Amino acid sequence: MTVRTPEVPSRAVTPSGLNHLVLNVRDLEESHRFWTEILGFRQVGELHATAERPNPPKMRFYSGERDGPPHHHDIALVENTELPEPPEKWSMFGGANAINHIAITLPDREAWLAQLAFMQDKGVKFGRRVDHGMTHSPDQHLEDLLKLDRFHVSAFARLLERMDTIEEANGTTLLDNTMFTLGAGMGDGTTHQYNDLPLVVAGGGGGTMKLGKHVHCKTGTPLANLWLTQLQSLGVERESYADSTGTLTEILA
Repeated sequence: MTVRTPEVPSRAVTPSGLNHLVLNVRDLEESHRFWTEILGFRQVGELHATAERPNPPKMRFYSGERDGPPHHHDIALVENTELPEPPEKWSMFGGANAINHIAITLPDREAWLAQLAFMQDKGVKFGRRVDHGMTHSPDQHLEDLLKLDRFHVSAFARLLERMDTIEEANGTTLLDNTMFTLGAGMGDGTTHQYNDLPLVVAGGGGGTMKLGKHVHCKTGTPLANLWLTQLQSLGVERESYADSTGTLTEILA
């Protein structure tokens, strides 16, 4: 795979707007109530402990209403109990800065690559190599990203193969009676676009799923349609889920 190196633009690429804002807050619960009960934002996520990060900061993500699928988040709050006390008299100017970071949105992938080339030409260093960061500069980390993808897909395949060897009482296998989904919530990590999501649905779901086919959903189909389809296949009586608009009948047996 050949990656084209973008030409360095003569000036910075103008963003299409802010993507999200992260704020440091002294009391997460108090701020949560303010942003949800007073300002009306919806909580759409929260950091949880993982094997790689057993003690994550207290952090929650919030989104406003948008046309189409919900945004990953507009605002995020991170608890920092060491923040200085607020001033007795509030003023728009001269106060302490509680911004954790700001993310901007560029019009498309090409604009981001051009802006990246511009910043690097100006001496801005991008030395931190983490999964998240590499997906925002795939042209520079293609081989490493491919290694990560191969690792995750191989682990997924090993799990399926193992489950396919475990026989159930009725002559089927554990895989026949299970549903597994491998994929991503974003089609392009560079621009945070959630179109054309690559997904693999494995397992027979107790005979409810149609196997061995490729389905290309029409543009604009919400990912929630898949979750609703799987819920109904498992016997959960739901008419809708999140921003679903229907079910994916193409994958039903």
